[in-house]
Amino acid sequence: MCSLPAAAVNAAQIYPESGLYFGFQATGTTSPLPQTISIYNTTTTAITVNSLSIAPSQFMLVSGATPVTISPGGYANFTLSSTPDSAKNFSGTITFTFTGLPDQSAHIVGIGTSTTAKASLNTTSLNFGNQALGSVATAQTVTITNTGTTTFNITGVTITQPFLQTGYSGRSIAVAPNASASLLVFFSPSLLGAAVGTLLVSYDVLPNSGVSLSGTASAATGFGVTTFPTLPAATQSAAYEAVLTAAGGHGTSTWSLASGSTLPAGLTLTSGGMIKGTLTASVGTGSYAFTAQATDHSGPPKLAIANLTLPVGQPTGANCNNIAFKQSGTQNNLVPLIDLGTNYYQGIYQGGLYANGITGYSNGVYNLYHEPYAYEAGFGTKLAIHDQINGNANLNFDPSKGSVLAPWMAWGPYYWANGLLPRADGLVWSCQDSLFDGTHPSSFPMPGC
Repeated sequence: MCSLPAAAVNAAQIYPESGLYFGFQATGTTSPLPQTISIYNTTTTAITVNSLSIAPSQFMLVSGATPVTISPGGYANFTLSSTPDSAKNFSGTITFTFTGLPDQSAHIVGIGTSTTAKASLNTTSLNFGNQALGSVATAQTVTITNTGTTTFNITGVTITQPFLQTGYSGRSIAVAPNASASLLVFFSPSLLGAAVGTLLVSYDVLPNSGVSLSGTASAATGFGVTTFPTLPAATQSAAYEAVLTAAGGHGTSTWSLASGSTLPAGLTLTSGGMIKGTLTASVGTGSYAFTAQATDHSGPPKLAIANLTLPVGQPTGANCNNIAFKQSGTQNNLVPLIDLGTNYYQGIYQGGLYANGITGYSNGVYNLYHEPYAYEAGFGTKLAIHDQINGNANLNFDPSKGSVLAPWMAWGPYYWANGLLPRADGLVWSCQDSLFDGTHPSSFPMPGC
């Protein structure tokens, strides 16, 4: 969820503000589902859209004409289609001109795909079964074969925790006809219970392909480090913290770096397992490998060792020192609703698993409100759903119970986390996860934001 200051709202408002994304489309064909962009009049007087222009030529106007006058509170729709003429990414704009108002533009993105290259995966799912905490499951292989007649390139591989892969290291992999590339996939659980994830493979001239991942974490059978091998990303010259965890030992763990191992300059590892500090200006971008070790309080003490990696990214333009937010006027950290449980926020609003929201490192790159607005919006969503369940007539969606005044509302996934401060389920958001606006986990504008 997001909020825009009133000053950021224009008299003529484009929706979606993020523009149009046509996705993948075979070269020489037209998108089967045209998309619509709207101009809303948020003033009390009529406005006139004088003209519009679209570039490049791979994007075309299907319906909507100018000039058009829009009454107060009204809107005008303009529908576009995409017809890529080659296998590559197309990025353009649609620009509107108005009488007495500034021009406004929105992004248009489409991707032309090859009709001669073809990526075939040896599987669409991997199940790792039961795996004890503090251990890594035996790797399974995903093989990507080119069954077409022209070469394609693997340009990206992303995988969700607690799964990880080797085989793609960030450099493009060319796959010729009848050739293959292989990825090794591992399961490294850090929390008890079932885990699901996705391996997503991106190409230069083909749609993405994916593999569903699953596994179940069981109780530790020995003392081991449960921290995921790749830590949340840090940002150059910014504050950072990460918590290391272990399971299967006796008592609390004492942490240290293995002999000869170091952290990026400016960071330290406490005996309690907290990596914290501010990266010095001398630390460059890249992945920094180090070895951490934990000892328990058994007699004699048990030792657990883990090879970990800390990625460091370049500054994003957001305030990446905002690694956690506190309740206004207090030194108490904001607690995610699912962790708050039956406790209360500011003594008024009870927690629980229900609403939506995302933490933020803004401002600086986009005109969004600071926390705690997105956090508190979660309570707004939660309370609105409660009111509908409890029969509030103003939120009725059921025609059998009277006039329909609202849509049906339901619980959704709750993705709000307090920056780098881990939730109970381990979820954190790094500044590097929010490249566009410092608030949402995306490299692109979010709709309506």
